[in-house]
Amino acid sequence: MSELRHDPLTDRWVVISTERASRPSEAAATKEKKKSEFCPFCPGNEDKTPIPEIYMVLKDGSHRSNTMDINIIKNSEWLVRVIPNKYPALQPETILKRKGVGVYDKISGAGAHEIFIESREHDIKIHTLPLQQVVTVLNVIKLRMSDLEKDPRFRYLSLFKNEGEDAGASLEHGHFQLTALPITPSEVARELNCCRDYFNNKERCLICDILSQEVECGERIVEANEAFMVLAPFASRFAGELFVAPSPEAHHHNFPDIDDKMIEALASVIQRTLARLSKKYDNPPYNITLHTAPFFRRKKKGNGETIQEDYHWHFHIMPRIGKIAGFELGNDCFINIFSPEEVAKLLREAAV
Repeated sequence: MSELRHDPLTDRWVVISTERASRPSEAAATKEKKKSEFCPFCPGNEDKTPIPEIYMVLKDGSHRSNTMDINIIKNSEWLVRVIPNKYPALQPETILKRKGVGVYDKISGAGAHEIFIESREHDIKIHTLPLQQVVTVLNVIKLRMSDLEKDPRFRYLSLFKNEGEDAGASLEHGHFQLTALPITPSEVARELNCCRDYFNNKERCLICDILSQEVECGERIVEANEAFMVLAPFASRFAGELFVAPSPEAHHHNFPDIDDKMIEALASVIQRTLARLSKKYDNPPYNITLHTAPFFRRKKKGNGETIQEDYHWHFHIMPRIGKIAGFELGNDCFINIFSPEEVAKLLREAAV
C-alpha cells in the first residue's frame, strides 16, 4: 500500500509506492556503456585539457599547483589531477555583480568549476581503486575547498560526482566536480532552515537525532560505526537513495575541517557503499552530492549563529534506477517505487 512520508531535513513529502515496480533486486540492468575513442583525462592527453593545471599529485608523493607549462604537464607521472572544466558553469575571472530587475534578481556568473581526475586508469571505478588512492582524492578535494573558501565572492562549494551516461556524465573516465557559487543552493538552504528551526526548539542537531533514531530502529541502516553511518532515508526521494554522514559522536558542520583519520574512514565507507550498490543493482549509474555548511561572511541575527551546532555535513548517493516524471517535476514531491527498508536490507546483505 502506498504512503506519504515527510522528510524533516528538507520539509519535503515523498510518496513510497512499491506497487509501481518490482522488487529492488529485480531492477533493470543499465544500458551497455558506449566506449569513446578519445579521453582527455587519460595519461598522454594532458595537453588536451584546459590550463592552468590547478593541482597535481605525483606518484612520488610530491605535488604542484597552477602549472602553465604544457611540457611539464604532459611529462608527469601523476596520481590525481585537478583541472578547470572545459565548459564551466561559472567563471573565476568574472566580477561579482548583483542587480535587481523589477521583482527579479540577477548575479553575474562569478565562481569556479574544477574537475578532479581520480585515477590514471580509464575504466576503473572508485569502489575498486586502492583505498589510499581514494584517500588522496578526498584530501585534494579538501585542500581545494579550503583554498576556494578564501575567495570573498563565494558563498558555497558544491561537490558532486556523475557516474554513467544516465547520471549526466559526459566522459567515462572517473572524476568529481567542484563548483564555487556566489549563492547557497535552494536544497541546502532548506536543510539549513529546518536544522536551525529544530535546534532553536530543542537545542539539538536534527541530523544527529535522525541518525540516533535510525540506529535504534535498525530497519534502514546499511552500515554504522563510530565514525560514519549509511542509511536509506525514511523519506527517500529516489529508488536506492542513500545518506552518508558522520555519526552523532563525530558531529561536524563543515566538510573541509575533516581530519586525516576521518578522511580515511570516509574513503573506506564510500568504497563499501558503492560496492554494495554495484553488486545489488548491477553497476547502476549514480550521482553523489556533498551538503556542507556555506560561508556566512556577513552575519545577521539568526543567520549562521548556531551553525556549528545545528548543521551536520553529509553525502547523498542517488542511483539512477528509477525515473522522474511529471508528478515529481510538477509538485516537488517524489514517488519512490522501492521502500527504503527493503533497499537497506538488500545492501546489508551484500558482502563487501
